[in-house]
Amino acid sequence: GKPLFRSDNWDGLAYVELSVSYWDGEAGRTNTDSLVDFGLTPVFRLQRRMTNFAPFAEIGVGAHLHTEDGIGDENFDIPFAFGSHFGLGFRFGSTGEYEFVYRFQHLSNASLGDDNPGINFHVIQFGFHF
Repeated sequence: GKPLFRSDNWDGLAYVELSVSYWDGEAGRTNTDSLVDFGLTPVFRLQRRMTNFAPFAEIGVGAHLHTEDGIGDENFDIPFAFGSHFGLGFRFGSTGEYEFVYRFQHLSNASLGDDNPGINFHVIQFGFHF
């Protein structure tokens, strides 16, 4: 889509990410070894104007719903969380159709439950835009 703003070499972009992820762990204290996470996250991205190689940085904050309220030794107290992430990556290819991203992601219930342990992830992602 159209950038929110443009400078000489950079574009400010925004998009909404819908996600579904499966977490596989060990039963631990919660006696739950897996769950499914559904997320809806608005993302802001600052990206170098598209060439054959366009680096970017992004930040996102959104809502997540889990099928369980814990996994392994982590009890989230409620099956709802807020997620935030910071990512660095680049798009490449003749039309920028490929993308490689590293993200640091944090999820927690923002003290909506009695406990708020939170959980962190390091995510490596490869994408294809069509």
